[in-house]
Amino acid sequence: MGARAGRRLRRRALVERALPVHVCLLEAPGGYGKTTLAEDLATASELARIDVLLEGASGSDAVLAAVVEALRHSGLTDLADAAARATTAAAIHELAAGLAMRGEPLCVIVDEVQRLTTDGADWLSELVAHLAESCRFVLAGRQIPPALRHLGTRPDAVHLGADDLRFSPTEIAELVGLAANEGAGDPELGGSASLEADIVRRSGGWPAAVSLMVGQRLAGRADRGLGPRPLDEVMADLVDGLLDGCPEEARARLQRLATVPLLSQDVAAALSGGGALEDAVALGLPLVRRPDGWLRLPDPVRDALAPEPLDAPRRRAVARAYAAAGELHAAVHLLHDAGDVDGLAEVLGGCPWAQLEAAGVSFARVVAALLGDDELARHPDVLVLLARAVEHGDRSLRRRFLELADSATAGSDGEARRMVLAELARDASRSGDFEQGEQLAHLALHGATRTEIVTRGRALYAWGMADTLRCTSTALARAADTLGEAATLHELAGEYRWSSEALLRVGYAVSFHGGAVDAALEQVERALALLGAADISRAVALTYF
Repeated sequence: MGARAGRRLRRRALVERALPVHVCLLEAPGGYGKTTLAEDLATASELARIDVLLEGASGSDAVLAAVVEALRHSGLTDLADAAARATTAAAIHELAAGLAMRGEPLCVIVDEVQRLTTDGADWLSELVAHLAESCRFVLAGRQIPPALRHLGTRPDAVHLGADDLRFSPTEIAELVGLAANEGAGDPELGGSASLEADIVRRSGGWPAAVSLMVGQRLAGRADRGLGPRPLDEVMADLVDGLLDGCPEEARARLQRLATVPLLSQDVAAALSGGGALEDAVALGLPLVRRPDGWLRLPDPVRDALAPEPLDAPRRRAVARAYAAAGELHAAVHLLHDAGDVDGLAEVLGGCPWAQLEAAGVSFARVVAALLGDDELARHPDVLVLLARAVEHGDRSLRRRFLELADSATAGSDGEARRMVLAELARDASRSGDFEQGEQLAHLALHGATRTEIVTRGRALYAWGMADTLRCTSTALARAADTLGEAATLHELAGEYRWSSEALLRVGYAVSFHGGAVDAALEQVERALALLGAADISRAVALTYF
């Protein structure tokens, strides 16, 4: 991206004010550098950090899901797994216990807190109250919700507002000096007191406007000599000045970059083709790089670019890029906010079930609430994916998803119906109703094609489970075959956890209980070999071993 994409001013005085406290509230309109200051504070604290970005109206489930995603992005998978399986009420205690075991504090940045619902703000307030001793919290937003505002009165807290975040004349001079060191653009850049005074006068210290004015000079663009005006008008004119002379198609390509919250080369290619990010940097648009590698345009700049809404193909392509990069929340809200429920179902349907499981039970609840039962019923394949994702986290939610899918596919005999039957068979066998489990498994297998590998594997596992519960010699011999075939099918499909599960059951319930200890050991060892070191199922396999 070059130096300009990374140029920013370190707010040393503000960092020094906030560094000694455990809770920092940052409250100011868009473009005041809240996110940048939060990142500088996290860097100065020298703590491991997580960045929680709230997308859309965020209740407690959505906040927990965002926390889980942030933990996972930061490599804190143990904490993420514990929170992902918990209810919102239990998750706070799970996180507190996990942090106590970890023995090292975290810096938790929560951005866009103005999007919190009352329920979400109450939950976050409780989280801060429980974890403030072992964590540093930075809560940033255009408005601090009432349920969080009281946190600023704590003795270990500081509340910084727009007046604190404005650039001082000294800081503007420093930023101009940083730009001058890049050695390009307007020759006035380089210690010009008149230029610095002009920027102070015209911007009022608004960081977004200051950065764009410097970027405009650095790019060698014409300066319109604006006087003090409403901030949104100043920003609109500054952006227009940067785009002066751009061909219409080039302008449209740049404007499309402003339609989404996170940018990367893949996202830019989906929006505008290759080279769009480089063009934005060359023009002086202030792209900011997040610590996780994503780029973003400040919200006031996005607003001033005034892009047209994305068409469905581009919007879905961006959502797929987000999902592929692990940004499920961004993908979901990009599509939902545009009312593109079919696109949302399409993108979710293309995600591996394990990715949805890793996002947590709360994420599944958020998706279910966003889509609603009627829309979910139109997409039984998504219901099955969600049911698989919450199988070990919330059995009642799994049951609800499967009931919807069962009702939606009743009377049909297609692939979706067989997927549903295989899941119902699994639940019936697990509950001890092996007759029903076997019957549903047979229905799922009937008509299944060679390409329906996962459905066949799930149905065979349910049938094998039913036979191990019968525990007759004939049933156990049949279970050895069906479970072995299920393990093979799942391994072919790349579903190693399910393959391991089938091997564990045949090893323990058939071989071990049948006295074939050597065979059982071999099967359990194979099951272990299929599981990654961080997979929680490995603990189960080791117990059997």
